[in-house]
Amino acid sequence: MQSFWKKLREMFLNTAKTVVVGTMGIKEFAEMLCGVMAVSVFLVKRFKDGVQLADFTAFWTKLTQDAEFKQVIKDAYEGYAQIPAEVKDIKAEEIAVLTGLAGTYVPEIIEAFKAEPEVVSAPEVTPEPVEPPEVQ
Repeated sequence: MQSFWKKLREMFLNTAKTVVVGTMGIKEFAEMLCGVMAVSVFLVKRFKDGVQLADFTAFWTKLTQDAEFKQVIKDAYEGYAQIPAEVKDIKAEEIAVLTGLAGTYVPEIIEAFKAEPEVVSAPEVTPEPVEPPEVQ
């Protein structure tokens, strides 16, 4: 089922990148929407048990090691300055495409809420013995 939603998401994203109803199109807005939704899914999974320092390190790890996530965030960031102009020019058909695109994330968000919180155990640290200072 997950692959169905991913394929549908790709279809809506490709449509958003290529169809221009107004004068600007909605490519950058659609990429930003995907970035926001991808981060939202990650945060739902991580923050279910409260916010912890490990959540921020997990985000950094995902951003640097998950190539697909990294590309979505990169695409969301590049061209963000064009988003206000795209929004000023947005048409109803483009809003429908963006709504469909956002809707493809709903099953993933629901599954994230249903799932058990990800448990991250802290690495074991063995303290090194400390020599007492010499007394003179």
